[in-house]
Amino acid sequence: MVCLGQEPQTVVDRFYPQQLTASRPDGRHTCFMVLRLTSINEPDAIAAGYVDGTAVVLRLLTRIAPDTYVVSYETTSSLRTSATSCNFTGPDLDGDGQPDVQLEVSSGTVSSTWAFKWTGDTLVVRSVPAAGKDGKSTASIAAAQTPRDDSDPPRFSELVVVRPMVRADFEARVLDYVDLRTALEDGLPPQHVTDKPAENIELQRKLARRIRHARAGARRGDIFTPDISLEFKRILLIETTPEARAVIMDDNPGSFSHHVNSRYSKRRPLSTMPGTFLRVLPSLPDGLEYRFLGPDLILHDTKANLILDTMPCAIPCLDNVR
Repeated sequence: MVCLGQEPQTVVDRFYPQQLTASRPDGRHTCFMVLRLTSINEPDAIAAGYVDGTAVVLRLLTRIAPDTYVVSYETTSSLRTSATSCNFTGPDLDGDGQPDVQLEVSSGTVSSTWAFKWTGDTLVVRSVPAAGKDGKSTASIAAAQTPRDDSDPPRFSELVVVRPMVRADFEARVLDYVDLRTALEDGLPPQHVTDKPAENIELQRKLARRIRHARAGARRGDIFTPDISLEFKRILLIETTPEARAVIMDDNPGSFSHHVNSRYSKRRPLSTMPGTFLRVLPSLPDGLEYRFLGPDLILHDTKANLILDTMPCAIPCLDNVR
């Protein structure tokens, strides 16, 4: 999910976690702490707390472009608590001269506080419980002290995003290609629904020939540059769970000869892209798709059925699997 807006409370409200299930709107409560500002005093990073009387979720909302925010980190909703309100404070708990982040949740006379270290880029769970004041219990998230906490320690999970400069570079390269394809489509009738599929196949081939001619000098890495590939591999490594790999490999066509500007064989199946991957990779314009051939990521133009670029071992290559 991406949110547009500048006012911190507006941003926080739009990112209210779906997994919190308050039966009434007035059962939802939020709090926030602006961690970093841009040079024009726009919030650049916001710690947001959410409670609904059954659970508490903390999210880090990060600005990735002007007026655009995403969830970059969050706690899981397995942290159950009867808290009905929350509040942030920023004391210097470890004496390093930098404020830490404390999220206090409360219900009636019972309250608990979870402490995090703000590194400037992310929140790190503090490993040692901090001392409480005024009889209130204060603990790290790994040892929360509330009447209804889980017996298992709650987890802190990362929802990675492509860094803004890399994203902008990739999107600019993709847009350049789309502009080229649009110009080359001039004079060709659009593909259409017909009972004569050979007509659309011929249109696809004509467009492909024009694109191959215009991109005769294209090489691997023109779109998936080294910097872009490194960034994509970094975030895909985090998201490559056994479940995600199973989805990719279930209908994966395997590795076959796939060069830039080559045709994607219609005899081969198209791999399924895990939703977790599509959530963290930049969105693509109509007619372009990410696909896997074995562990290699390709950029596929479905209008011309061409492979535009390839990224070897975008997910970790296993022994004897390429």
